[in-house]
Amino acid sequence: MNNIVYNSVNFKTNKPKMFVIAASPYSVENFNELYSDFEIGVITSFFQKSLPPNTIVINPDLKKDISKRFIVQNNFEQPYLISKLASEDEGLKKIIDTVLLNDSVVYMKPLTMNQGMQFENPRIITLAPSFESVNYFDNKLENKKLLNGKVPLNNPVITSKDELSDVVKRLDKGAGVAVAVELGGGGTGIKRIQNQNQLKNWIKEKGDVPYIVETWLDDASSLSTYSIVDIFGNVLSGPISEMVLRNQTSWCGTGYNNQKQSFSEDFKTYLDIIGGELKNNKLPYLGMWGTDFLKNNSIYFIEINPRSGGTSLEVALHMDKLNPERKKFMDVEAQALLGNQIDTNYLVDSDDFVWKKQVYKLPHAVKIVGDFPVKSKKDSFNDLEGGIFGVHEKGTIIPAEEPICNILSIAENEINRSIQEINLTNMVKSYIKKV
Repeated sequence: MNNIVYNSVNFKTNKPKMFVIAASPYSVENFNELYSDFEIGVITSFFQKSLPPNTIVINPDLKKDISKRFIVQNNFEQPYLISKLASEDEGLKKIIDTVLLNDSVVYMKPLTMNQGMQFENPRIITLAPSFESVNYFDNKLENKKLLNGKVPLNNPVITSKDELSDVVKRLDKGAGVAVAVELGGGGTGIKRIQNQNQLKNWIKEKGDVPYIVETWLDDASSLSTYSIVDIFGNVLSGPISEMVLRNQTSWCGTGYNNQKQSFSEDFKTYLDIIGGELKNNKLPYLGMWGTDFLKNNSIYFIEINPRSGGTSLEVALHMDKLNPERKKFMDVEAQALLGNQIDTNYLVDSDDFVWKKQVYKLPHAVKIVGDFPVKSKKDSFNDLEGGIFGVHEKGTIIPAEEPICNILSIAENEINRSIQEINLTNMVKSYIKKV
């Protein structure tokens, strides 16, 4: 198989090499600055007349003309498909192996929504919201010694305290590992664990539920924003947010009112504040998350999307100082899950309810997509307004008064994506398995 339609890889320095898989090659510009000690190549399915140096364009669908359109119009799916196809493409594997095998340490961990990477000599990064894509490249490099065996090759699902303890024991003294309780499509309360006492306290707090061993850098990714923040306070804007920052134009699903001239500066400031907060507290990123639910063979998704000021981030990083008027949260998610009437005047404190109460055992769920759940078309918050809609139990899509793009298509795509990529029934059985 050879899906490569464009290849300009011609590394010219003695620096160690890194490949970044991304929906857009321009999303890696921040990587060039942050990883200045590396020479960076890009693997993408984005094609246009002008492309950055060292770009490989791979065509996920040979039946379509890559020169005329995005092969996968849904940006959420692009990196996922690129990862899959790139791992199967002999030509691309040869290019990667030729470049990377010359390095003494080869570490490759795709970045996904809830699985991070060790911030140490990375070689290949996948910007993708699908946690499933982590397996594609990992499996291809299973015989290589990653980080001298300090961290397991794959981020494993740990289903017992003993297994989790065993993983930590295998780390060198002083080495940190972030641990997340995993209840489905999202992780919860990612915590940096550095010794056995911290691990015992963490287990005591969370109980016997499945764990996932995370690494130092976690992908702060929601389904429509790829903003990556590392523990050193660096903020990396991903494909969609970079596009918005660059062009100050809206993208379907972002929910930004970027008609304001100050939008770009405001958003950059917001990301910088997050990075600064992380740096000050020496914390790994705690993440933006959502949760999938299965009810009567229908998938419902609850997402708390922090782009408006950070519901999830306010919980994780105590950022209510940014929005003092939002200090009072109402547990909308809890009421929705219990089947009660939801009051959407306030955003949701997702951390306090969802992850501490194994939400898959609750009988009801509601799908809320967008930055701000709204009670009526006229409701809005006073800082940022944008495309707002909710999908209630009957599946009725309620658009905001002035949505910024075709929200019906977004909702349909989102539901289809969930159905295709995640078999929730099996996922629940495996992730909620008791010890």
